[in-house]
Amino acid sequence: MGFTNEREMLAKQIDTRVTEMKESGATDLNIFLGTRDLTLIFQELKEIVGNEGLDELKSKYRGLYLYTQITEYVCAGRQQA
Repeated sequence: MGFTNEREMLAKQIDTRVTEMKESGATDLNIFLGTRDLTLIFQELKEIVGNEGLDELKSKYRGLYLYTQITEYVCAGRQQA
């Protein structure tokens, strides 16, 4: 599997799950709690593509964008506590 295929596969895994949850009426908290198993996938994706690559993928995959926003919000809250 090449770099592009791997990054697309990882991005699609996150996008699909988050999009399905959002379309079924899940709140951001439900999405955060229901996607804990995606944390390692997300970290791997970030390591592969870096910040610029992640921005590119977020513009392509709305679910990935939403997942990133939710996790950043939660992490920012944890740092303030």
